[in-house]
Amino acid sequence: MSPALAAVERVEVDDDLLEYVAALVGATRSHPHIQVGASPRGGPALVQLARARAVQSGRRRPTGPGRPPGGDRRTPAAAPARLAPR
Repeated sequence: MSPALAAVERVEVDDDLLEYVAALVGATRSHPHIQVGASPRGGPALVQLARARAVQSGRRRPTGPGRPPGGDRRTPAAAPARLAPR
């Protein structure tokens, strides 16, 4: 395992962030303007993004609810490719 990946794996994720990501992914499946929502892999991808951003920012924990995981500029990169608007 590379040192960078090992650093990401050591970042602790609080339950409130996991709940936020689960709600965000779930909302893509029930939103009236989204035809096809996030896949089951969408949530873990967002959590990994938040962990990686924490490492880049020198934090031990990712940002929590109230801000998109990983920062608003990078969240679309982890958003599932299969999201389809109505």
